[in-house]
Amino acid sequence: SDIHLNADIDEPGKVLISGQLLTTVARILPNAPVTISIDENSATIRCGRAEFQLPVAAASSFPHLPAMPTACGSIPGATLSTAISQVAVAAGKSLSRADLLGVFVEFHEAHLRFVATDRHRLSLRDMGWSPATKGDGQNALVPARAFSDISRALASAETVSVHYDLA
Repeated sequence: SDIHLNADIDEPGKVLISGQLLTTVARILPNAPVTISIDENSATIRCGRAEFQLPVAAASSFPHLPAMPTACGSIPGATLSTAISQVAVAAGKSLSRADLLGVFVEFHEAHLRFVATDRHRLSLRDMGWSPATKGDGQNALVPARAFSDISRALASAETVSVHYDLA
């Protein structure tokens, strides 16, 4: 989801700032108005008595993201988040078995199936969903750690659109 902020902008433009650095700075800023000044090499963030200087890169250096594939269905965010958290814990942790580091997702007309194992535990979760397309048998192997991280953000979403690329 997009977040829009009110701002007084002297000169419009685009630059890239490290999301990790910006998040770290934003967490420690005092509750006061923020001023950001940007030149060719840096962004200076001032808030109260705090001042930070972060490196910037040209927006043109950011790769264009590929177009999203067509949505194949949707599911309530809380349902999806719960299912991922229930299954991902059984995924393997050993880098020697990369095939066990993920959650196997099967797309069916009537349900989604999530499966994970570390060879000692097996977790399976079937859940209903609202498919937008007909067809059974599509599969995906999603890295469990990334899936778990994403699931926390999905928990508050009313509905999550599911997209997959068959190419």
